[in-house]
Amino acid sequence: MLLDTREPVDFAAAHLRGAINVGLQGRFAEWAGEVLDPGRDIVLVGDPTTALESRVRLARIGFDRVVGYLIEPGQLLIGRPDLVEASSRVTVVELAELIGVQADIQLVDVRNPGETVEGTLPAARAVPLAELVGSLDEFDPETPTVVYCAGGYRSLVASSVLRHAGFTDVSDLLGGYGAWAGRHGHKAARRHHLKTTSSGRRAIAVERLHELGQPAFVGGEHVVRQLPYLIERTHGGGEGVQGQGLADHLAVPLHVALDD
Repeated sequence: MLLDTREPVDFAAAHLRGAINVGLQGRFAEWAGEVLDPGRDIVLVGDPTTALESRVRLARIGFDRVVGYLIEPGQLLIGRPDLVEASSRVTVVELAELIGVQADIQLVDVRNPGETVEGTLPAARAVPLAELVGSLDEFDPETPTVVYCAGGYRSLVASSVLRHAGFTDVSDLLGGYGAWAGRHGHKAARRHHLKTTSSGRRAIAVERLHELGQPAFVGGEHVVRQLPYLIERTHGGGEGVQGQGLADHLAVPLHVALDD
């Protein structure tokens, strides 16, 4: 498995096909732990001087199968264009146009529940990034898919996961939900989101009663259920390091290269 630790903008511009992007400067260990398979070998792609930091941060969360890193990834990206691709990223305007002409587009909101309460894009499916790998079979890999989060970091992680899993047409939204709400407004998106659930419809009713100056009583006990983290998952669509012809670009095993 190729783990690209560069910043999202660099990854989006050009990366090795099938690589998963989790930027080292973000909440690296947290998101890496949610989207990587601990049972597979990991090869790091990024600044070689950060390989030790990446390895240590992964080891702290139980990922101890980092077997190496690419010696000169920049030269590989230039010299092997057959192994390289760019990420598809769309603006708010482009997405609005796409929604208008593509009836079956899959919109995936990878924010957490506490964020989506403020609203989602029309017809979006809310799947927190932590649950995405375990939910892949709920989506059609052949249908155009657009992923978004709050600002763009998690959505690029998610889109790289989907491409790694064999999804053929994946984009992420530049600026995330913040950019969409800035253009279309929070209130309409929030009302649309609430209407999709029974609890949301009750919330709208309560808001309406308050607007009318009427008392609103909400009874019952709220039970919070935490879904267990799905450690068993299957990644498809990604070729092995040998299969991509990368063997000549690997450093010696990481524990030797970094500990000597």
